Amino acid sequence: WGCNTVYTCSEVCPKQVPSTQGITALRRKILMHKLKIR
Repeated sequence: WGCNTVYTCSEVCPKQVPSTQGITALRRKILMHKLKIR
């Protein structure tokens, strides 16, 4: 996960896709899902 939290993938993306926003949202959903299971 570390490489996606420093936004380097957005800096080199030729299409200027804000992928880090999606990755952050997905990480949040995974965490919330894991917390609900317990």
